Amino acid sequence: MHLAQDAETAPCHLEHPGLRCRLAYARSEESRGARQPGQDYVACRRTPSGMTFALCDGVGESFIGNVAAQLLGDDLVGWLAHRLPRSLDHAQARVALTDHLVSLTRAATQRILSERLPADLPPMVLGVLREKQAFGSESTFVCGRIDVPGHVFPHGRLMFAWLGDSRLRLWDARSERTAEFGKTFVTAERWSSRRGPVRSQPHVFVAPLLSADGRLTASRVVAYSDGLADLDARAASVSDAELQALMEASRSRPSNDDMSFIEIQIDAHRATTPRRKWSVPRLSNLVRRGAC
Repeated sequence: MHLAQDAETAPCHLEHPGLRCRLAYARSEESRGARQPGQDYVACRRTPSGMTFALCDGVGESFIGNVAAQLLGDDLVGWLAHRLPRSLDHAQARVALTDHLVSLTRAATQRILSERLPADLPPMVLGVLREKQAFGSESTFVCGRIDVPGHVFPHGRLMFAWLGDSRLRLWDARSERTAEFGKTFVTAERWSSRRGPVRSQPHVFVAPLLSADGRLTASRVVAYSDGLADLDARAASVSDAELQALMEASRSRPSNDDMSFIEIQIDAHRATTPRRKWSVPRLSNLVRRGAC
């Protein structure tokens, strides 16, 4: 499931036994006024044991950053669902993801170079765009996978990875744990369609979902792009109405940016091996039909 880049999506929900996911999306006023897609992209996918998600923010100075964000986001949720190593080893996950991000550049470069440029552009503008196209497209990202306790992972698993300055925050039942990620959300770091990871390998966090004594180590994870920086000062979860109002207020500012948001809440009493049949996802407040 992903949210469209060319429309606004008010908070909507997707559920899995033990997990409840909420997503929202809004373009900047500049993109809306020009009827252009936003540079952000957000997606999530249910797996037999939990969920994967990705939130990507295309770099506006690069060539069609929105395409890089979508391409990378779709690839990450698929890779996490099917190819993430079945272990709790941090180093193994980081190496595997780094290798994959490098290998993705071949298909990504072909995709970017296949984009046609308008033939009626002024020669100078066309020349600049061709230079950008040759250099490639870039995007930051935050992604992750949550496995509820089951046969493969008796204590469940949390795996998060990121490059760039999009936010990733984590709470347990008592307090926020985000400080454990370190000062690693660096604006200059990103993924390039031509070069792969730029300025750093992806940062990776891996941990069991349940502690040795059965306590839940995570109750909520939130990711959002820098367009929703107002959330930095908020520790408590906001309601759908509060989130929508915050997005509307942010969009009215002169320096507004695209806004993407994903939150996954983990229920300690339901975080067990899911049934064979999926629960029916509950959707609410959709602005665009079929967005979720």
